[in-house]
Amino acid sequence: MAFQDFIVRHKGTLTNLLVYFLASVVPMVLNIVSMPLFSCYLSAEDFAVVGFYSSLSLLFAPLISFFLLHNYMRSYFQCDEKGREQLHVETTQLLVYFSAVLAVVSVALIWGYQNWFNRNSRIAVLPYAPYAMFYLSAAGLLNLKLTQLKMQKKSLPYFVYNSVNAVLTVGFSVFFVMLGGGSAGKLGGVFLGGFLLFGYFLWDAREYLFRKMQWGSVRRMLVFCFPLMLAAMLGFFSNGYDKVFLERHISLKELGYYSVGVSISHFLYVFSDAISSTFSPDIYESVAKKDFRRCSYFVLLKIVLITLIVIPFVVFAPPIVNLLTAWKYQKAIPFCVITAFSSVTASLYYSLSQITIAMNHNKIPLLTRIVGSCLTIGMFYVLIQKWGTYGAAWGVVLNFLVYFLCNFLFLAITLFCPKTVIGRAFKKKLKSLYEK
Repeated sequence: MAFQDFIVRHKGTLTNLLVYFLASVVPMVLNIVSMPLFSCYLSAEDFAVVGFYSSLSLLFAPLISFFLLHNYMRSYFQCDEKGREQLHVETTQLLVYFSAVLAVVSVALIWGYQNWFNRNSRIAVLPYAPYAMFYLSAAGLLNLKLTQLKMQKKSLPYFVYNSVNAVLTVGFSVFFVMLGGGSAGKLGGVFLGGFLLFGYFLWDAREYLFRKMQWGSVRRMLVFCFPLMLAAMLGFFSNGYDKVFLERHISLKELGYYSVGVSISHFLYVFSDAISSTFSPDIYESVAKKDFRRCSYFVLLKIVLITLIVIPFVVFAPPIVNLLTAWKYQKAIPFCVITAFSSVTASLYYSLSQITIAMNHNKIPLLTRIVGSCLTIGMFYVLIQKWGTYGAAWGVVLNFLVYFLCNFLFLAITLFCPKTVIGRAFKKKLKSLYEK
């Protein structure tokens, strides 16, 4: 009876969870089906190149998107219908114009790094960097649409758009790789699929593109997003820095095995993202209403569901890796097993970060990332120097706990010790950091 009451009370949430889960299944199935093909046509060195630029994408994605969608989610429930339309118009314009400029800047920064600071790198800049960076820019309008549908709890259209994106990006990648395109074909296929969808959403939003911007409102958006963007860029040191650091210390072949293992374990992020997509609106709404008991319930439920998915994955990781790589990359199994646990630790940290942002303490994530990144860099240095690729894999898991503890400490000081000497000094430091 209690179970039936639970189903009745949470019918809408459970339905959305199922549809979001199905939306994640389509890309996952396509990636699973295509993985053996990629394994047959791509060398370990090709996987190393793809992994390297995937890591750099994690660094520059927050810059290119400028965390505008988090402002959109934060502001959505605080606006009336007219305000939401204006919010949508301004976000659309920034994702088209501003993001394109930032994509160009990102390519230039990668070129500078590879030619001035990493001259001995065996990985070229062209055509990989433009493919990776301009895909991030092109994906902005799709992600805005998906975010809007999540906030409206319209899970079915979300499923359709997400599935079409997966079909296009995976389909073109497989096509170009089978033609002998190698790593360039893999990244180029993803870019082409994303660019086609960008064209569709650009046409759909054409009436928004030439509306006059309300610069005061846009400035407030950018000021709010700036520390979050910086904080997210520093997230590179929690999920991506490992490959860039390893590229300078091991062979491309070894990096390829490591990248394959990590990429397969990241299939779990598809499930965790689906679960997070389901509960994100509820978490933001709960914080807005100051119902922290309800908020804690959704966070705990999210982490439990993700853990229940990770455990069987770890148990069956060896046959999973063998099947997905056509038995060519068995050396990737240990890295897949270890980094699978990062889904749980990442969920723990991002849940707290989400709550912190929803409470309008948007300066704390930046300080968390700065302090956490310094600790993480030192941790990766020690782990990789001592245990190589295995140390890097454990670093991926443990670094999220470092960020979680930093965020928890800073939030606790802000909430519970605001008038103490430590609290006043901390508040002053946050203000000076933000102003800089």
